[in-house]
Amino acid sequence: AERAFPLLNLVGVFAEQMRIRGHSAVCSSVEECGGWPRSITLSIVWFLLAELFTYVNHVVLLHGLELPKRLIRHDIHHALKHESEMTFFSGYLFSGLDGLLQSVPIVYAQLLCPAPKAVVGFYSTATAVWTMYIHGGAPLGVWPFMGPEYHRLHHIFPDYNFGFWLVTWDWLFGTLKRPAAVAAASQPDQEANAQARKHE
Repeated sequence: AERAFPLLNLVGVFAEQMRIRGHSAVCSSVEECGGWPRSITLSIVWFLLAELFTYVNHVVLLHGLELPKRLIRHDIHHALKHESEMTFFSGYLFSGLDGLLQSVPIVYAQLLCPAPKAVVGFYSTATAVWTMYIHGGAPLGVWPFMGPEYHRLHHIFPDYNFGFWLVTWDWLFGTLKRPAAVAAASQPDQEANAQARKHE
């Protein structure tokens, strides 16, 4: 993670330089985006785009071509699988290249959709906090947010729950695994184990 943080910061610097040079769709102010109603609408669209790009990026990190997967090493992040192993800092257990690539979807969204600069800055900061929360926090239980209860399942079942903030894209693309369904499926095994312990 200590190798990744400088690279993460470079992504933000690159995105800001693109905005300054006029290559980004990000607006400097609410007024530049067309006023409050339009800025709010664009911010929602921007957020959903950033989340979609994050979803697709996460799928590629785990299921892309074999050579890039070996170079990116997202499997380092997935070495921690169970709740007892997860802490607030588990979200930052990744290789430098992996950390860099996980930040790039925010730049894609900035290229395509206008949103006030303050919204993009807040999103970037909130992302750092949310990363810690979904790896070490208590279950959220508020739909459609991808709370810790969903993201922990992603570490156990890496073919599911690729989203970051929301379960929306997983739901649309059929990759959503619900905590309640997993708990219900494991209930018979837990009861069988409890019965077996009684007879020991």
